[in-house]
Amino acid sequence: MNSKNIVFIGMPGCGKSAVARAVASRLGRKWYDSDVEIEASEGIGVPEIFKRFGEEYFRRLETETLLELSSRSGAVISAGGGAVARNAGLLRRNAVVVYLERTLEDIAAAVAPGSRPLLKDPGSLRELYGKRRVLYEDTCDLKINNSGSIEETAERVLEALR
Repeated sequence: MNSKNIVFIGMPGCGKSAVARAVASRLGRKWYDSDVEIEASEGIGVPEIFKRFGEEYFRRLETETLLELSSRSGAVISAGGGAVARNAGLLRRNAVVVYLERTLEDIAAAVAPGSRPLLKDPGSLRELYGKRRVLYEDTCDLKINNSGSIEETAERVLEALR
């Protein structure tokens, strides 16, 4: 497993970035966040990319970014919440895929209103979760509940990877 990447998937606000960063730190690996990589290359934030250019443009950038990240070995990668819709095979390439599961209530509490392009209200969160949950479960190798602290969840991930 040393050379395999560890890829985190799940809903926006489920804790992918925070938990992945903690896991990378404990394993002494490099951590990458696909959204952060996109923002760095475009020079603007994801919400602004959606606003100016639309979701289709963002998804093309996401695929290009994940293609580059998946070519690495031994990385810990946080994928965007919608990456599974078009890139499930790419996410699984040379990787163990970890689905971070979190209740809708916890996600809603963690996501600031208007901070995520596709989560405008609680109804859209429920609808998006309904569409993506099966994709997350079909894509993952491990499903980890993120109901505790970042450190507790990171420890659950590390135990499952052993």
